[in-house]
Amino acid sequence: MKKLSLLTATLLSMWTASTVNAADVRVYGLMDESIAYVNTNGQSSQLRLDSGSLYASRFGLKGSETLSGTTSIFFKLEAGIDASTGENIQGGSGGSNLFGRESVLGISTEYGTFAFGRMGTLTSGTGSYELVSFYDSMGTGFLDAGYYSTIVGTIRANNAVTYVSPNLGGLTVSAQYSLSLDKPEAAPMSQNNRYAALGASYSNGPLSFAIVGETELKASSQESQDYRSVLAGVKYDFGTFALYGAAQWGENYVGSTYADGYFGQYSDGSWTDVDKSTAGALGISIPMYGGTFMTSVQYMHGKTLSRGDGSRTVGGVAYLYPLSKNTNLYGAYAYSNAGGALSSSSLTRSTVLIGMNYIFL
Repeated sequence: MKKLSLLTATLLSMWTASTVNAADVRVYGLMDESIAYVNTNGQSSQLRLDSGSLYASRFGLKGSETLSGTTSIFFKLEAGIDASTGENIQGGSGGSNLFGRESVLGISTEYGTFAFGRMGTLTSGTGSYELVSFYDSMGTGFLDAGYYSTIVGTIRANNAVTYVSPNLGGLTVSAQYSLSLDKPEAAPMSQNNRYAALGASYSNGPLSFAIVGETELKASSQESQDYRSVLAGVKYDFGTFALYGAAQWGENYVGSTYADGYFGQYSDGSWTDVDKSTAGALGISIPMYGGTFMTSVQYMHGKTLSRGDGSRTVGGVAYLYPLSKNTNLYGAYAYSNAGGALSSSSLTRSTVLIGMNYIFL
């Protein structure tokens, strides 16, 4: 009996100590599922269960420790989850990265924030440091209706360093550099695919905007040219509604580490031949019946390497309704039309979806 009591006391003291030590560590996550009906021109229609149609499903840990009044250390570990199968996604080759969405250690000071590790880029539409997807009224969600259908760029970077300046009257400046985007660093440095980006964002009252320039610096062993793009967005909130706009210019997508497949499930492979493009999006969001109504239209025009010019136009409407602080219902419709060199692809299609998500903090 004494041994049992001693064991109980030991376990209790260990649990208490671990609770105290973990006081600044938080478990969080999000599960998002939808049912989508996709009707593609010239093909059979498809009914499917999709994970992350609005927000990507994920599970994570984050925490911080204050070292002084203005200096703190923080970390974030975030894994992507396919809620339909339970599989790890955003995990790199073979899903080997457990925390494929973000794996960061950083320090925050009065002079700015520095973060080190794997993270979303400034244009990615994902992660802690991205700047531009907020300027699409649909954000990165609602399948074809979202940001990824016409905007291209690098998604995530390994071996990266990010700096975010202090807020200066609503203005912040961000800089990002990856020593090797997709593999461990090799010597010499010229053997690595590297990434660099510089961005600025401003938010003051109803007006906010951001602009980012980024490039992928190709390894010397590759024949393709360095990928480059400039992406900007703006939002103005009138109170009763908000207007959004975004525009991009880019070139040399082909051969880039991530931009080739950036469109992911919103593409059919045709995009891998698009080498230059300009794109734009306009949108509006309106508070309505306790939720938010959103609509947007996007257009992209690109030059392919072998098939001439191609284009894509996407229009969509969506409604998001919060059932509670942590639970949302949503529905959306999108129509995508591909023309020119992309007209024979499967990008001419309509999509209807209804979904739900739960956020736990």
